[in-house]
Amino acid sequence: MKTLKNCFFVLCTFLHLSAFAQVPNSNFNLLNSDGTLANWGNVYIFQAWLDTNGVMHGDSIVYDGPLYAPTTDAYSGSHALELHNAWNYTSNTGIVGAVASDEDSVFSSWGILNLVPTNATAFNPFAPINFGFHYKYFPANGDTAYALLTLYDSLGISTGECKILLSDSTQTYTEIYAPVVYTSTAPAAYYSLRFSNFYTASPGYKQPSLGTHLLIDQIGFNLVTSIEQQSAIAQNA
Repeated sequence: MKTLKNCFFVLCTFLHLSAFAQVPNSNFNLLNSDGTLANWGNVYIFQAWLDTNGVMHGDSIVYDGPLYAPTTDAYSGSHALELHNAWNYTSNTGIVGAVASDEDSVFSSWGILNLVPTNATAFNPFAPINFGFHYKYFPANGDTAYALLTLYDSLGISTGECKILLSDSTQTYTEIYAPVVYTSTAPAAYYSLRFSNFYTASPGYKQPSLGTHLLIDQIGFNLVTSIEQQSAIAQNA
């Protein structure tokens, strides 16, 4: 009987360590039928108007590449994510390239972010210690890019986050990881993940620059055992 109990404990421990949530299409190798990135997207709304003759007019916008798109310049596999900015000459403002993760293969949100289920259970809590990725960054005019991971409980209340700022030019793929800072011990039922080609602490003070672009590949979480997870959450909350 003692042997059976020990075997049952080992089995439960193995199941806990082997089952955890991952970022959908974290290596950006999956494409939709139209060539867009599966599980990633954003919604951009640009001004348009009708003149007295019924002719449609839109803002004058210049691009040096798509706001977000797959690229074959990958760290590993076939594709990575590439972000570019644009410039709106009508309003004299920059348009930032940004993208968010989605549970669905085709991005379905009418906002900036979607909440992705962690599929966590009591035996398999989702509590990453670190979050990171590989990247190349080519900033123009002192631009800064960022990644933001936010965890939420079952009510949609934030329980922790990890923000990574990128400012130095990096022409070869570089790995970066940062700790997740928890504000609650509530289990993480959802997360949101966003990459943006521009960051400023004072909105409106600076505009995204045309020419800045960012490449992202191989997103990952550093997950550890349940005892270490709960200890880390308690210390950071």
